[in-house]
Amino acid sequence: MLVGLPPEALDLAARGLVKTDFETVPMECINPTFQKMRAGQINGRVVLKMI
Repeated sequence: MLVGLPPEALDLAARGLVKTDFETVPMECINPTFQKMRAGQINGRVVLKMI
């Protein structure tokens, strides 16, 4: 059981109604990505692609 998460939230996620904003960038772009993060220019999450 997840603490602090209402059962309704799990139901929404299970039905595919929860959407996330994310961007995948190559590891070579880590420095510009951190610059964007520090400047508050990232919406959602960034996933670094290692391969």
